[in-house]
Amino acid sequence: DNTAADDTTQSKEVTTPGSIKASAAAYNQIKLSWKASDNAAGYEVYQKNGKTFKKIATVKKTSYTVKKLTTGTKYTFKVRAYGTVDGKKTYSGYTKAVSAKPAPAAPQKVAVKNSAKKTAKLSWKKVAGADGYEVYRSNSKRKGYKLIGTVAVQNGVSEYAFEDSDITFGKKYYYK
Repeated sequence: DNTAADDTTQSKEVTTPGSIKASAAAYNQIKLSWKASDNAAGYEVYQKNGKTFKKIATVKKTSYTVKKLTTGTKYTFKVRAYGTVDGKKTYSGYTKAVSAKPAPAAPQKVAVKNSAKKTAKLSWKKVAGADGYEVYRSNSKRKGYKLIGTVAVQNGVSEYAFEDSDITFGKKYYYK
Protein backbone atom coordinates (compact mmCIF):
# COMPACT_ATOMS: atom_id res chain seq x y z
CA ASP A 1 0.00 0.00 0.00
CA ASN A 2 1.52 3.29 -1.12
CA THR A 3 0.69 6.40 0.85
CA ALA A 4 1.39 9.81 -0.55
CA ALA A 5 3.94 11.94 1.29
CA ASP A 6 2.61 14.99 3.13
CA ASP A 7 3.01 17.93 0.72
CA THR A 8 2.54 20.67 3.31
CA THR A 9 5.47 23.03 3.70
CA GLN A 10 6.41 24.73 6.90
CA SER A 11 7.12 28.45 6.84
CA LYS A 12 10.68 29.33 7.77
CA GLU A 13 9.94 33.02 8.06
CA VAL A 14 10.88 34.79 11.30
CA THR A 15 7.60 36.44 12.26
CA THR A 16 7.19 39.76 14.07
CA PRO A 17 6.71 39.40 17.84
CA GLY A 18 3.12 40.01 18.93
CA SER A 19 1.25 41.78 21.73
CA ILE A 20 4.11 43.87 23.10
CA LYS A 21 3.47 45.51 26.48
CA ALA A 22 5.43 47.96 28.63
CA SER A 23 4.76 48.69 32.30
CA ALA A 24 6.48 50.16 35.33
CA ALA A 25 8.39 47.46 37.20
CA ALA A 26 9.86 49.79 39.84
CA TYR A 27 10.67 53.44 40.38
CA ASN A 28 13.60 53.12 37.94
CA GLN A 29 12.59 50.12 35.77
CA ILE A 30 10.21 49.24 32.93
CA LYS A 31 9.31 45.65 32.07
CA LEU A 32 8.71 44.77 28.42
CA SER A 33 7.00 41.54 27.36
CA TRP A 34 5.80 40.17 24.03
CA LYS A 35 4.52 37.00 22.38
CA ALA A 36 7.06 34.67 20.82
CA SER A 37 7.84 34.76 17.11
CA ASP A 38 7.90 31.76 14.81
CA ASN A 39 11.43 30.55 14.07
CA ALA A 40 13.06 33.12 16.38
CA ALA A 41 16.45 32.43 17.94
CA GLY A 42 16.23 35.62 19.98
CA TYR A 43 15.03 39.21 20.16
CA GLU A 44 16.53 42.68 19.89
CA VAL A 45 15.16 45.42 22.16
CA TYR A 46 15.28 49.02 20.94
CA GLN A 47 14.79 52.22 22.96
CA LYS A 48 13.86 55.56 21.42
CA ASN A 49 16.67 58.06 21.77
CA GLY A 50 15.53 61.43 20.42
CA LYS A 51 13.98 60.72 17.02
CA THR A 52 15.64 57.36 16.40
CA PHE A 53 15.67 53.94 18.07
CA LYS A 54 18.89 52.41 19.42
CA LYS A 55 19.42 48.72 20.21
CA ILE A 56 19.85 48.30 23.98
CA ALA A 57 19.70 44.52 24.41
CA THR A 58 19.69 41.14 22.71
CA VAL A 59 17.75 38.48 24.64
CA LYS A 60 16.54 34.90 24.23
CA LYS A 61 13.40 35.28 26.38
CA THR A 62 10.14 37.07 25.54
CA SER A 63 10.60 39.71 28.21
CA TYR A 64 13.19 42.23 29.28
CA THR A 65 13.46 44.69 32.18
CA VAL A 66 15.10 48.02 31.35
CA LYS A 67 16.92 49.39 34.41
CA LYS A 68 18.54 52.63 35.59
CA LEU A 69 15.71 54.83 34.26
CA THR A 70 14.40 58.11 35.67
CA THR A 71 11.14 58.02 37.65
CA GLY A 72 8.23 59.66 35.85
CA THR A 73 10.03 59.98 32.49
CA LYS A 74 8.29 58.48 29.45
CA TYR A 75 10.34 55.87 27.57
CA THR A 76 9.45 54.25 24.23
CA PHE A 77 10.52 50.80 23.01
CA LYS A 78 10.09 48.31 20.17
CA VAL A 79 11.33 44.77 19.57
CA ARG A 80 12.21 42.57 16.60
CA ALA A 81 13.04 38.89 16.34
CA TYR A 82 15.99 37.26 14.61
CA GLY A 83 16.66 33.73 13.46
CA THR A 84 18.48 31.68 10.83
CA VAL A 85 16.60 30.81 7.66
CA ASP A 86 18.38 28.78 4.95
CA GLY A 87 21.73 29.49 6.63
CA LYS A 88 21.28 33.28 6.76
CA LYS A 89 20.54 35.50 9.76
CA THR A 90 17.08 36.95 9.18
CA TYR A 91 15.11 39.63 11.05
CA SER A 92 11.39 40.07 11.57
CA GLY A 93 9.63 43.38 11.31
CA TYR A 94 9.49 45.60 14.39
CA THR A 95 6.65 45.52 16.88
CA LYS A 96 4.60 48.65 17.33
CA ALA A 97 6.28 51.14 19.64
CA VAL A 98 5.09 51.08 23.26
CA SER A 99 5.72 53.56 26.06
CA ALA A 100 5.71 53.56 29.85
CA LYS A 101 6.99 55.59 32.80
CA PRO A 102 8.87 54.09 35.77
CA ALA A 103 6.86 54.70 38.94
CA PRO A 104 7.24 53.86 42.62
CA ALA A 105 5.22 50.92 43.85
CA ALA A 106 2.12 51.55 45.95
CA PRO A 107 2.79 51.60 49.70
CA GLN A 108 2.36 48.19 51.33
CA LYS A 109 1.20 47.12 54.79
CA VAL A 110 -0.98 50.21 55.18
CA ALA A 111 -2.78 50.26 58.52
CA VAL A 112 -5.21 52.69 60.14
CA LYS A 113 -5.80 52.82 63.88
CA ASN A 114 -7.89 55.10 66.05
CA SER A 115 -5.36 56.57 68.44
CA ALA A 116 -7.86 58.89 70.17
CA LYS A 117 -11.50 59.87 69.76
CA LYS A 118 -10.63 62.45 67.11
CA THR A 119 -7.42 61.03 65.62
CA ALA A 120 -6.74 58.31 63.07
CA LYS A 121 -3.16 57.11 62.76
CA LEU A 122 -2.04 55.70 59.41
CA SER A 123 1.17 53.74 58.92
CA TRP A 124 2.89 52.08 55.95
CA LYS A 125 6.20 50.58 54.87
CA LYS A 126 8.85 52.55 52.97
CA VAL A 127 8.63 52.47 49.16
CA ALA A 128 11.92 52.25 47.21
CA GLY A 129 12.53 55.38 45.14
CA ALA A 130 9.81 57.48 46.79
CA ASP A 131 10.55 61.16 47.47
CA GLY A 132 7.49 61.49 49.67
CA TYR A 133 3.94 60.32 50.29
CA GLU A 134 0.51 61.93 49.83
CA VAL A 135 -2.38 60.97 52.09
CA TYR A 136 -5.95 61.18 50.73
CA ARG A 137 -9.24 60.86 52.64
CA SER A 138 -12.89 60.42 51.67
CA ASN A 139 -16.25 59.73 53.31
CA SER A 140 -17.00 57.32 50.44
CA LYS A 141 -14.97 54.21 49.58
CA ARG A 142 -15.09 54.78 45.81
CA LYS A 143 -14.96 58.56 45.23
CA GLY A 144 -14.40 61.99 46.68
CA TYR A 145 -10.81 61.54 47.87
CA LYS A 146 -9.04 64.79 48.81
CA LEU A 147 -5.39 65.38 49.65
CA ILE A 148 -5.14 65.95 53.41
CA GLY A 149 -1.37 65.84 53.94
CA THR A 150 2.09 64.88 52.79
CA VAL A 151 4.97 63.06 54.45
CA ALA A 152 8.58 63.61 53.36
CA VAL A 153 11.07 60.78 53.03
CA GLN A 154 13.60 60.57 55.85
CA ASN A 155 16.94 58.75 55.79
CA GLY A 156 17.00 55.46 57.67
CA VAL A 157 13.21 55.28 58.15
CA SER A 158 11.57 51.99 57.09
CA GLU A 159 8.01 52.74 58.26
CA TYR A 160 6.09 56.00 57.96
CA ALA A 161 3.10 57.41 59.84
CA PHE A 162 0.54 60.19 59.48
CA GLU A 163 -2.04 61.38 62.01
CA ASP A 164 -5.40 62.70 60.84
CA SER A 165 -6.89 64.74 63.69
CA ASP A 166 -9.52 66.53 61.58
CA ILE A 167 -12.16 63.81 61.91
CA THR A 168 -15.53 63.46 63.65
CA PHE A 169 -16.02 60.76 66.27
CA GLY A 170 -18.31 57.96 65.05
CA LYS A 171 -18.00 58.85 61.34
CA LYS A 172 -16.38 56.40 58.86
CA TYR A 173 -13.40 57.55 56.75
CA TYR A 174 -11.46 55.99 53.89
CA TYR A 175 -7.79 56.64 53.13
CA LYS A 176 -5.44 56.20 50.18
